[in-house]
Amino acid sequence: MSKKGNRSEQEELDNFIALYNQKKFEKILNSIESFIKEFPKNFHARNIFALTLKSQGRFEESKKIFLEIIKNNIRNPNIAYVYTNTGNLFYDLGQVDQAITFHKASIQLNPKSINSFLGLGLGFSNQGDNEKAVRAFKKGLEIDQNNENLLYNLATSLRKLERYKEAAKCYSKTINPLSKSYQLECLYLDLENDTSYEEFNNFLDKLNTQNNYNPLIASINTHSSIRFEKKNKCNFIKKPFDYIRKEKLFENKNFDEDLINKVLQDFEGSNISRKTQSLLNKGFQSSGNIFNLESLAIQKLKNIIEEKILEYRDFYKSSSEGFIKNWPKKYTIYGWLIIMNEGGNLSSHIHKEGWLSSSIYLKRPKKVDKNDGDIKFSLHGGNYVGDSKEFPEKIINIDQGDMVMFPSSIFHSTIPFDLNEQRITLAFDILPK
Repeated sequence: MSKKGNRSEQEELDNFIALYNQKKFEKILNSIESFIKEFPKNFHARNIFALTLKSQGRFEESKKIFLEIIKNNIRNPNIAYVYTNTGNLFYDLGQVDQAITFHKASIQLNPKSINSFLGLGLGFSNQGDNEKAVRAFKKGLEIDQNNENLLYNLATSLRKLERYKEAAKCYSKTINPLSKSYQLECLYLDLENDTSYEEFNNFLDKLNTQNNYNPLIASINTHSSIRFEKKNKCNFIKKPFDYIRKEKLFENKNFDEDLINKVLQDFEGSNISRKTQSLLNKGFQSSGNIFNLESLAIQKLKNIIEEKILEYRDFYKSSSEGFIKNWPKKYTIYGWLIIMNEGGNLSSHIHKEGWLSSSIYLKRPKKVDKNDGDIKFSLHGGNYVGDSKEFPEKIINIDQGDMVMFPSSIFHSTIPFDLNEQRITLAFDILPK
């Protein structure tokens, strides 16, 4: 083995791996390029370099290195994991077709590429083919039956297929922080079939006594309290309508029509896939996190969003709601575009993995009727059973440049519009880390 100073090539590589696992990315960037120059055939080091760049949001540089490794080692079965990492990168950039291609290549090189079975399943699910996703996740579980990520995502695809009993069982086997909330939802949705009210209610009470701060648990608490006429024991937020806030971004000197057009131009040139969205009629949703794009316009808009999030929290700082008191110390801003055509609408839903959600209206069709294209909030939605109970609703009038922020636990939908114009929204969640 070659030597570098007093340490061997392998020892130096092991050090970079340790630094990566410890998230000491700056230390890696300070010295890994000189190591690569000395050992140009060490593709493991190049892989670490690419992963480190990705962690810093330098996606294009990361992609270039991954593709160079593959080009120079195309018949080497030892680089299967590099195909997996490349597939994951394309998925994060919203380029799902490419992601699937690389994961399939990884599995061809190594039939035990467990992380590519995971990536393949996520790609199929993104495309709306959850039957294929279930098969991919199950193939991975044949290699490792206790793999947390595979179990969790298998449960999610089963839930999307409305196989609630199977999904609840899978969720119960994982320790993912979100699993309990989805398990609760499966029990709630299955009340008309195999689940008893007692089983659902006991599990709900258990989660409430554990002080779970989660938008999905909050939404089910609120919905079931109205449906079954019982006390709402939600810890997250009990009065969500009081926390809907609208901002007019055109009042911000950094936000104007030119920025909107540049954001849309950069999106059009990005090769981001269109995500299958069953709730969306006559339109499409972008895949991945739009803020992963290295676009000056999109990053400028992200800076405006970050300021507004801080203002929102400061505005409600005296609140006793768990939503404000337990605001996440660290979070990711995850965004996507929703583009609707004439007659389009988005059915009622909540953002189950968020904390604070928002919609920014980049393009907005003119109104024919009073509320054409506006956003409607409700305590009822999705495919929850309401038993003919009355659930409160609230419509917010929106114009181009408006930004509406709200707790992720509230159901919301788009009122259809009939003009031959596009309605383009940038939606985002803050996701607790």
